[in-house]
Amino acid sequence: MMASGLDASTKLSPFLALGCISPRQVESEVRAVQQQQQQQQQQQQQQQQQQREDADAPGANASAQAVRGSTGVAAAAGPGAKSKKHSKGGGSGGGGAAEGCEWLVMHLVIRDFFIYTALKAGDALVTTGTAAGAAAPPPATAGARQAGASDTAEEGPAVWLQDEEVFAQWASGRTGFPFVDACMRELAATGWMSNRGRQNAASFLSKELGLDWRLGAELFESLLLDSEAASNWGNWAYCSGAGNDPRNRKFKTVTQGERYDPDAALAAAWLPELSRLPAALRHRPWEATPKQAEAAGFVPGQTYPDPMVDPSNQIGEGPKERRPPKGAAGSQEQPRAPAERMKGQRRGRQAKQLRPAEGAPETAKKTLPNQWALHHSRWRYINGLVPYLGPPIYTLRNVLAPVLLVCAVCIGIKFAEGRTAWKLDAQNNFARLYRYSSFVLSLLLAFRLNRTYDRWWNARCAFGSIGGGVVNIVRQVATWSDDPVLIRWGAAAAILGTVRQGGPKTTDHRVKLLLDPDELRLYESTTKPSKLCGSMLAALTVEAKFGEQREYYINEMLGLVAGHCGMVARIKLQSMPFGMTLFCTGWTYVWLLLLPFGVFPEASWSAMLPVFMMAVMMLGLEDLSNQMEEPFKFFAYEAMVATSAKDMPRTVWEVQECKAVIDKKYRPSMGSDGSAEDAGIPPWPSLAPLQQRL
Repeated sequence: MMASGLDASTKLSPFLALGCISPRQVESEVRAVQQQQQQQQQQQQQQQQQQREDADAPGANASAQAVRGSTGVAAAAGPGAKSKKHSKGGGSGGGGAAEGCEWLVMHLVIRDFFIYTALKAGDALVTTGTAAGAAAPPPATAGARQAGASDTAEEGPAVWLQDEEVFAQWASGRTGFPFVDACMRELAATGWMSNRGRQNAASFLSKELGLDWRLGAELFESLLLDSEAASNWGNWAYCSGAGNDPRNRKFKTVTQGERYDPDAALAAAWLPELSRLPAALRHRPWEATPKQAEAAGFVPGQTYPDPMVDPSNQIGEGPKERRPPKGAAGSQEQPRAPAERMKGQRRGRQAKQLRPAEGAPETAKKTLPNQWALHHSRWRYINGLVPYLGPPIYTLRNVLAPVLLVCAVCIGIKFAEGRTAWKLDAQNNFARLYRYSSFVLSLLLAFRLNRTYDRWWNARCAFGSIGGGVVNIVRQVATWSDDPVLIRWGAAAAILGTVRQGGPKTTDHRVKLLLDPDELRLYESTTKPSKLCGSMLAALTVEAKFGEQREYYINEMLGLVAGHCGMVARIKLQSMPFGMTLFCTGWTYVWLLLLPFGVFPEASWSAMLPVFMMAVMMLGLEDLSNQMEEPFKFFAYEAMVATSAKDMPRTVWEVQECKAVIDKKYRPSMGSDGSAEDAGIPPWPSLAPLQQRL
């Protein structure tokens, strides 16, 4: 295996997922290659036969016999006689390439199989966790992990585990098993992982840690460049034993890494803390002696985590005994057992369970937490229809300032010359320039450009997304038509129907990996518009927690419909009318997405005012964020801590109570006269206007 999964496949999957190429096209090319290889093989056989006949001809001398022997050996060792062991790679030979092509066709058939499986199972694949629609029992290791007992099937729990801390270790590549960790870190950095790595990572999550395999499927769906709903969920169900797998395979991750990456190039590339260890020890860092660890700058349990499970269970018996690592022969030092360094591990501790959804089916209640029953319904697509407002957009003045200037000029001209004196239509050069610039901005608003795993399409049709299917059909029909009006409307429908890949649930998982349990409850308070104050505190909490990285995590929340309420709350605290805020926000989206396509050209002047106001508010929020000092962020964080023992603040009065607690605890000792202004601390925003409106 190479150091990157990019070099370990045909790299056709993203194009298949996008619809750029079809499986039939790949199959046709494969058949053409096979036919060409067969012709070459026949020609080689004819040449070999001719050489034998020439060598066996009467009067052949010794030199001819020598030629016959050499050519016979060369022909037997030629490409057509490539051994079966190496034929899968599709090398440079007839038989090898042909068999490699058959392997590719087989995986295309498996891809279609998962698509039909998803069509048959429907939502049951994600709501009950099985392709057949029946709740699958989790592996016995889950019960052993939860109860601290032995690995027996009788002691397994009735539900999959939903341990957020353990899931965070797996997702961030901190399991203590280099092959799994390197694959997970590669996925997070590149959006890619080899097929072998995906199988091992899935098997480790579901069968070793006992966690719900749907958590891993969600993470893969949000990160993989080639994510396709049916293939992703079908393969995860297959690897976890909840799908169409009669053998219920279990991967030995250590042995798999040694077999497919013998030089540990993957670990050396993605685990810099292990890069100085020998190749054999990069697969098994827990076997490093103190001397070897010191020479490599490796501190077990600190620079790299200890194994989460017993390493002996991840090692299979091979045909040959594994050779000891270099430098270990003759050494009297004994490696320390991982169990000696497992202090603080979660072995035997009760895993946290999330409550099932109210009104969910009994099978879903037994297998799913609340957000799964909600996010895996068809209604979740509505939550993703609002375009994403990412940090590179509203925090960069060089993007907003030109739009702000254009809007200001247009509004000034409009009010100066009257409604009929000047029209913003397609015949005006200035109008064309304005539309083109607004179209570029609308694309930037609609699609996130700051992550490689973003999607410009909706690949969830197999799960019954009627809206996504209509969008894909309209977009496809628009590309076939020569009518410019139809093309514009098709493009507009594609933009409006673009679902942010993974929906709100993927950001939930990303934030869960970063926030503490108390902060998580605060973040979850942003899921309803009625909890605007909690959203405001959540945004400030993330700012206080992550410092320089606060912009990305704040915008991860603000980019969602629920997270949008956080920005609305901050605007409300600046005494902005709530109705005007909603009007500006909603109308700006509609105008930016539809105006470039000529939907309402003559009425576009009425849309400039809300865009102008929205740009002003965005720039104002940026200034407000830049002016926030660290003490103010610390206050917001302490306000969350002060109320963590009860429900999160949902009203302005509860926020006022939090403020009073912080004022009493910290502010009297900060200024010379007990005031915050002397200490350079910005005052608390006035909540009186918000109280009056509520």
